[in-house]
Amino acid sequence: MWDYGPSPYIWSTKVWEEINNFLNKKGFTFASFLMEISKHTDPSEAIIYGEFLRVNKIIEIIPIGPLFKVYHYKKQFQLEKKNYKIDVLKKIYLGVIFQSNWSKKSFFSFLK
Repeated sequence: MWDYGPSPYIWSTKVWEEINNFLNKKGFTFASFLMEISKHTDPSEAIIYGEFLRVNKIIEIIPIGPLFKVYHYKKQFQLEKKNYKIDVLKKIYLGVIFQSNWSKKSFFSFLK
Protein backbone atom coordinates (compact mmCIF):
# COMPACT_ATOMS: atom_id res chain seq x y z
CA MET A 1 0.00 0.00 0.00
CA TRP A 2 1.23 3.46 -0.82
CA ASP A 3 1.50 6.29 1.68
CA TYR A 4 -0.74 9.12 0.55
CA GLY A 5 0.95 11.65 2.79
CA PRO A 6 -0.36 14.22 5.22
CA SER A 7 -3.29 16.47 4.44
CA PRO A 8 -4.22 18.71 2.79
CA TYR A 9 -4.71 16.55 -0.30
CA ILE A 10 -5.05 17.50 -3.92
CA TRP A 11 -8.10 15.56 -5.05
CA SER A 12 -9.87 15.43 -8.39
CA THR A 13 -13.66 15.55 -8.57
CA LYS A 14 -13.36 13.25 -11.60
CA VAL A 15 -11.88 10.53 -9.37
CA TRP A 16 -14.50 11.03 -6.64
CA GLU A 17 -17.27 10.79 -9.25
CA GLU A 18 -15.82 7.51 -10.52
CA ILE A 19 -15.57 6.17 -6.96
CA ASN A 20 -19.23 7.07 -6.36
CA ASN A 21 -20.28 5.47 -9.66
CA PHE A 22 -18.37 2.29 -8.77
CA LEU A 23 -19.90 2.15 -5.29
CA ASN A 24 -23.42 2.80 -6.60
CA LYS A 25 -23.10 -0.12 -9.03
CA LYS A 26 -22.13 -2.30 -6.04
CA GLY A 27 -25.16 -1.05 -4.04
CA PHE A 28 -23.26 1.30 -1.72
CA THR A 29 -23.31 4.97 -0.95
CA PHE A 30 -20.00 6.39 0.19
CA ALA A 31 -21.33 6.55 3.76
CA SER A 32 -22.54 2.92 3.72
CA PHE A 33 -19.21 1.84 2.22
CA LEU A 34 -17.34 3.57 5.07
CA MET A 35 -19.59 1.87 7.59
CA GLU A 36 -18.88 -1.52 5.98
CA ILE A 37 -15.12 -0.89 6.04
CA SER A 38 -15.26 0.23 9.67
CA LYS A 39 -16.35 -3.31 10.64
CA HIS A 40 -12.84 -4.46 9.70
CA THR A 41 -10.53 -1.45 9.95
CA ASP A 42 -10.52 2.31 10.37
CA PRO A 43 -11.63 3.82 7.05
CA SER A 44 -9.37 6.37 5.38
CA GLU A 45 -10.59 8.60 2.58
CA ALA A 46 -6.99 9.12 1.45
CA ILE A 47 -6.38 5.38 1.08
CA ILE A 48 -9.74 4.77 -0.62
CA TYR A 49 -9.10 7.57 -3.10
CA GLY A 50 -5.44 6.68 -3.66
CA GLU A 51 -5.93 2.95 -4.09
CA PHE A 52 -8.92 3.44 -6.40
CA LEU A 53 -6.92 5.88 -8.51
CA ARG A 54 -3.84 3.66 -8.54
CA VAL A 55 -5.84 0.65 -9.77
CA ASN A 56 -8.15 2.47 -12.21
CA LYS A 57 -5.71 5.12 -13.54
CA ILE A 58 -8.47 7.68 -14.10
CA ILE A 59 -5.91 10.48 -14.10
CA GLU A 60 -2.13 10.37 -14.10
CA ILE A 61 -0.44 9.97 -10.72
CA ILE A 62 2.54 12.26 -10.26
CA PRO A 63 4.24 11.61 -6.89
CA ILE A 64 5.43 14.74 -5.11
CA GLY A 65 6.76 15.64 -1.69
CA PRO A 66 4.55 17.26 0.93
CA LEU A 67 3.23 20.72 0.13
CA PHE A 68 2.99 21.72 3.79
CA LYS A 69 5.17 21.05 6.83
CA VAL A 70 2.83 19.32 9.24
CA TYR A 71 3.47 19.29 12.97
CA HIS A 72 1.21 16.53 14.26
CA TYR A 73 2.57 16.61 17.80
CA LYS A 74 3.79 19.43 19.98
CA LYS A 75 6.88 17.38 20.88
CA GLN A 76 7.79 17.10 17.19
CA PHE A 77 7.52 20.87 16.85
CA GLN A 78 9.59 21.47 19.98
CA LEU A 79 12.35 19.15 18.72
CA GLU A 80 12.54 20.83 15.32
CA LYS A 81 11.92 24.50 16.09
CA LYS A 82 15.57 25.29 16.89
CA ASN A 83 16.65 24.03 13.44
CA TYR A 84 13.71 24.97 11.23
CA LYS A 85 12.95 28.66 11.27
CA ILE A 86 10.11 30.02 9.18
CA ASP A 87 12.59 31.51 6.66
CA VAL A 88 13.96 28.02 5.93
CA LEU A 89 10.56 26.32 5.78
CA LYS A 90 9.04 28.85 3.38
CA LYS A 91 11.66 27.92 0.79
CA ILE A 92 10.56 24.27 0.92
CA TYR A 93 6.81 24.32 1.71
CA LEU A 94 3.73 26.35 0.86
CA GLY A 95 2.90 26.64 4.54
CA VAL A 96 3.08 25.11 8.00
CA ILE A 97 0.22 23.23 9.70
CA PHE A 98 -0.04 23.15 13.49
CA GLN A 99 -2.60 21.35 15.60
CA SER A 100 -5.43 23.73 16.46
CA ASN A 101 -5.38 22.85 20.16
CA TRP A 102 -1.91 24.32 20.76
CA SER A 103 -1.57 27.61 22.55
CA LYS A 104 -1.04 30.75 20.50
CA LYS A 105 2.17 31.34 22.45
CA SER A 106 3.74 28.18 20.96
CA PHE A 107 2.77 29.23 17.46
CA PHE A 108 3.90 32.84 17.67
CA SER A 109 7.25 31.86 19.21
CA PHE A 110 7.89 29.87 16.02
CA LEU A 111 7.47 32.97 13.85
CA LYS A 112 10.28 34.82 15.63
